Amino acid sequence: MGRIALFILFSLFNTAPIFAQITLSGKVTDKEKGAPIDYVMVTLKDKSSGTILGYSQTATDGSFTVKAKLEIVKKSSLHFSLMGYREEVRSLSETAIQTFDIAMEMSEVQLKEVVIKSRKIWEQGDTIVYSVSNFATEQDRTIGDVLKKMPGFDVQKDGRIYYNGKSINKFYIEGRDMLE
Repeated sequence: MGRIALFILFSLFNTAPIFAQITLSGKVTDKEKGAPIDYVMVTLKDKSSGTILGYSQTATDGSFTVKAKLEIVKKSSLHFSLMGYREEVRSLSETAIQTFDIAMEMSEVQLKEVVIKSRKIWEQGDTIVYSVSNFATEQDRTIGDVLKKMPGFDVQKDGRIYYNGKSINKFYIEGRDMLE
């Protein structure tokens, strides 16, 4: 019976290294200013496949902590990334350093061109709103000239305004009723 107990006890202690965890920690700072950088994404990636095995984000003081199994750390690399900074990568090995001081260098990010177009016409509750700037040109002399270009509007010579054949009784420009 003593041998069986000794065998079980030995087996339990022998499997402990398989489940051993390692804590990777450190601080990320700006290379130029020396100030801590917060919100840096810290990812532990498999060197061969690039699969994310663990992750963390730096705190306001630039500190981070990533926990992982020792067997994973042996075949991984630690990546530090934040928009506006060059990505930093640290390779890890079996005798991995557990504390890292990372100084990140700023870099410019060129964004693709963005085109913003306003809507010409939209509904707001029971009101149809027109963006006058989408209909106006330099040749227009009066608001009537612009209204004539808007779908559904008809401006009479005497100044009366019709919308879809019906006379309108309220006409607002920037919140002011122009027919009062």
